Amino acid sequence: MHIWVLAPLLIPAAIAVAQQRPALFDDAVRAMGGESAIRAATSLTIEGTGRNYNFGQGMSPGVPLPRFDVSELRRSTDLTAVRHRHEVTRTAAFTTASTAPQRIVFGLDGDIAYGVAPNGNAARSVATVVPGRRQEHYHHPLVLIRAALEAGTEIQAAGTQAGSHVLRIKLSPSDSFQLWLDRQTHLPSRIRSLRYDVNLGDVVYETRFSEYAASGSLQLPTRMASTLAGATIAEYEVTRNVVGAEPIDLAAPEAARGPAPAPTVNVTSEELAPGVWYLAGGSHHSVLVEFDQYLMLIETPQHDARTLAVIAKARELRPGKPLRYAVNTHHHHDHSGGVRAAISEGLTILTHSGNVAFYRDVARRSHTLQPDALARAPRSPTIVAVGEKRVFQDRSRTVELYHVRGSPHTSTMIVAYLPTERMLVQADAYNPPAPNAPPPPSFPFAKNLVETVERLGLRVDRVAALHGRVVPFSEIREAGQ
Repeated sequence: MHIWVLAPLLIPAAIAVAQQRPALFDDAVRAMGGESAIRAATSLTIEGTGRNYNFGQGMSPGVPLPRFDVSELRRSTDLTAVRHRHEVTRTAAFTTASTAPQRIVFGLDGDIAYGVAPNGNAARSVATVVPGRRQEHYHHPLVLIRAALEAGTEIQAAGTQAGSHVLRIKLSPSDSFQLWLDRQTHLPSRIRSLRYDVNLGDVVYETRFSEYAASGSLQLPTRMASTLAGATIAEYEVTRNVVGAEPIDLAAPEAARGPAPAPTVNVTSEELAPGVWYLAGGSHHSVLVEFDQYLMLIETPQHDARTLAVIAKARELRPGKPLRYAVNTHHHHDHSGGVRAAISEGLTILTHSGNVAFYRDVARRSHTLQPDALARAPRSPTIVAVGEKRVFQDRSRTVELYHVRGSPHTSTMIVAYLPTERMLVQADAYNPPAPNAPPPPSFPFAKNLVETVERLGLRVDRVAALHGRVVPFSEIREAGQ
């Protein structure tokens, strides 16, 4: 995966708060319409269409991401406070359970990040969402420059990159940005900032701007494209920029104004067969398998907190045996967010051969913004590639790992098969709905899973789904028809 190289964004503490603005900043202010016009603007509403991309969910590491087509974008921003509301209607242009248009609504009001469900119910998001939303708030030239005009902002010329003048703008100790200016027009061409990602660590979040057009007395971009760690995550064609001169109400909905929910990790254990446990209790599950001399954990999902709790539960269930292996079903970020935690605990990672280079890169990445378990206790990874088949066997247990060929979900998927127990462990190919809950419109990956089981001649009675629950294989066979 291509990663942008970012010059340091932090501004030395020795720089005094009161400073003369660089001439380049004043050039940008004039190019956009002048300071008085910028200060007179109190709100900005953007309307348009475009594309969203599903970050961390590609068919394999480093390839273009799955695309959503955005038929409607509306983003309203309060230029006098840190408030915005983002609304899109988008339709998946890739294979997924639901191809109906989705309405996505979320926002930020100071330190309150929130989302609005399709039924209109609003809920406050966990506090860890806020830093990313704050970055998104300022990733527009009008928003950032207007904020930078306020007293106390630190602005510093930072040379040139890729033919653009670069300014460093520090609005507060936690809000630092690079503003790139076109050398001919002096209009902003990019905004960059550093963001934390569970899998990739310290990464560059960048938005590019082009095709400026007049909106009243201001010049505003009509094309915007955002990347994260070099991967395009959003592209918009703006059909209408509306600049307001009166305040607009973008306060968080009342239902979202309570305390931020505390992140919780709950790990339950259910023995599915002697020496085989289903470690559930959240949205992403794992399976623990006992061998004569060691333990194997299938899946280290989501993030450090979940994976470390799962590892602790595994060791609690069999404290006398070492936990040796962690099987990674596929590279998607929600299923691999705990790989670094597993490495920090000394586990050998078993993954499809197409993921090995990706995980070696993941293991050596910098995590300075939020030091994780591996950053706090560095350790070299041991990663073992799984091709079409790999077998682990002793006198008490056999586990066979198989590549799922032709999966429309990911090309790096593997499943675990326990022949004695006639049990399959799989992720995402079939996510059983909760009992008495309405099923999704379709199960687009189930057919491929059934075909894989039949091609390999596996005798499967039960399937431990890493989302949902344990189900009979007959249920998946019916879903795949």
